[in-house]
Amino acid sequence: MKILRWLFALVMLIATTEAMAAGHSVDVYYGYNGDSRNIATFNLKIMMPSAVYVGEYKSSQWLMTGEILQNVSWSGPPPAPSVKLIGYHQNINKASCPGLPSGWNCGYYTFEVIVSAEIESYFSCPWLV
Repeated sequence: MKILRWLFALVMLIATTEAMAAGHSVDVYYGYNGDSRNIATFNLKIMMPSAVYVGEYKSSQWLMTGEILQNVSWSGPPPAPSVKLIGYHQNINKASCPGLPSGWNCGYYTFEVIVSAEIESYFSCPWLV
């Protein structure tokens, strides 16, 4: 019985640790002509009733699934949120990217914006990514 109690405590500890970082998924549509493998810059704004925080992130080289972008600047309280590429799709319907020149294609990246528990307390609800 003691083993079950310890296992339950361990599972609760792991669940609590996982909840200390809040992740928010964001789709970013883009147009490209030719090779879409290049260094990307991603600008992030977190808007709240009390303030707007701005961050700039860039990829180290070509964007790959699972890559965490490098933080270049962050105007909010430390630590800066992490931005991770969790997926991408190319050659989607051009109606999703209005205004593209002829010959260009449309795609989108799916980023996960991860905010640590320390900074989450500064972000009073509601807030938008």
